[in-house]
Amino acid sequence: MRYSYRPILFCIAVGILAGLSAELFLWLLKTFQQLFISNLTGYAIPDPESVQASPDAALSAPQMLWWLPAITAAGGLVSGLLSYRLAPEAEGDGADAVIRAYHQEGSLVRLRTAFTKLLASSVLIGSGGSAGREGPVAQIGAGIGSWLAGLFKLSASERSLLTIVGMAAGLAAVFKSPLGSALFAVKSLYSELHMETMDLGYAILGAAVAFSVVGIFDDWRPLFYLPEALQLGSPLELVWYSLLGLLAGILAAFIPTVFYGVRDGFRKLPVHPVLKPAIGGLLVGLVALQFPQVLAGGYGWIQAAINGSLATGLLLTLILLKLLTMSFSVGSGGAGGVFAPTLFIGAMLGAVFANCLCPFLVHAPPAAAISIVAMASVLAGAARVPLPALIMVMEMTGGYGLVVPTMVAVTISWLVQYNLSRRLVYKTLFESQVSTPADSPLHRREYCSTFLEMLRNSEEKLDRDLVERQVTDMLFAGEPVPLPHFSGLLYLVQAGEKSSVINLPLSEIVLPDNARVVSILRGKNHLVTGSDTRVQPGDWLAVVSGPKAMQEVRRIFSAG
Repeated sequence: MRYSYRPILFCIAVGILAGLSAELFLWLLKTFQQLFISNLTGYAIPDPESVQASPDAALSAPQMLWWLPAITAAGGLVSGLLSYRLAPEAEGDGADAVIRAYHQEGSLVRLRTAFTKLLASSVLIGSGGSAGREGPVAQIGAGIGSWLAGLFKLSASERSLLTIVGMAAGLAAVFKSPLGSALFAVKSLYSELHMETMDLGYAILGAAVAFSVVGIFDDWRPLFYLPEALQLGSPLELVWYSLLGLLAGILAAFIPTVFYGVRDGFRKLPVHPVLKPAIGGLLVGLVALQFPQVLAGGYGWIQAAINGSLATGLLLTLILLKLLTMSFSVGSGGAGGVFAPTLFIGAMLGAVFANCLCPFLVHAPPAAAISIVAMASVLAGAARVPLPALIMVMEMTGGYGLVVPTMVAVTISWLVQYNLSRRLVYKTLFESQVSTPADSPLHRREYCSTFLEMLRNSEEKLDRDLVERQVTDMLFAGEPVPLPHFSGLLYLVQAGEKSSVINLPLSEIVLPDNARVVSILRGKNHLVTGSDTRVQPGDWLAVVSGPKAMQEVRRIFSAG
């Protein structure tokens, strides 16, 4: 499948279907916003076009706001009911759900889940829920890719590829950022600086097709407007962009902690899961009584921040309130995304920086440039996606003259966030990210497949430069085999019938430091381990460990 012409047709098909699905989703979103918000409150949630055309009218105070708590609560209730009844995996952030499916579920995203996400998210965001539209379309696109793979009985690796392509296509359709979306799809899987580079070309193709499809219905201009052509005016401006990157990294380090802290609080509530998104919606509506800027994705208010038309006090308030309301809407189990709210927070941070410092700075950058760079910097740190964030924001704004200052700020933000979050429980905005491909169950399966083939065929040998003896003989003789993919040696140990760990899930078995089970050989079956995998008598366990800890590992799995 990789590096061949066969996937091209599938990528084009995924791009077309994802683009059409995104267009349907955007239409539903506008319809529900008109029905639930505009008609009942007299308030039109601003978009970049309306803000640019008539800022005073677009940002004017709404009327009849007392309806908002009831509207947002009802939207959360319907969203929760749809997810709970039709596809529970459609709740929460769609992008994180795709990452989880890729690593842990064989890239299986049901088509039913995709369309449940489409309906549940359009209702939630259309009724004012403080969530982004990119997460839903990422999951919708991934569901289309996974469905096509099943329809044509493609291999597991082909399904994984089309899932990534679908995610890229969905993001490109709503953000009008084909290259950045493709990079995001292959990079967001990992919290370290790793990406699925072999899939990048196909992701670019699918994203370009989806972008073109949406452009037929709308246009191909950037999502946001620039008040002027922006570029780096002086090398001294990089000093201020560096300071902005520092502030963005500090803020980005705590966004996941707040979001998942609220999420965990909702999970502990002793109420039915269907009611939790309604409670989250009610909280959003109460906040919106005073600050309607937190409603929906907030694209119009991002444009206002770029234009420099918001007061400093309001900007500071919106940074905190958007983070909280995003957590209420998505963390409660509502179907939405966290991408756009993070961009919103970044834009507000940049506008605060510009309002407070630009009048007093020597060689100060333009206020619009600062807001744009801050958007990319906060996203780069919070989601650990420095390069995709840079490219996506450039494409969304057309601010290609800001590539150099954005590179500086994004890098600093990522480094600051990475170091500040190392001791935090929640380190990134996407909980399902793994550090490296070696930590992904998907790739662990690939890494272990060679080992298993060697066990099944005693005539096959490892590279002579690695060992001279057959791996089967070495492992069953108790000798370790070094594997380049892991930071230790590979051992084989058998679980005895009277061992105290028999029938225990692996998550409850305490192993020495730096020891982990990477595979189980049960008869002719190969099992990639999960936290719920239970040990059975006679299992052969492939364990990666150092030589000092292996004696204790053998004692744990030996007969009692």
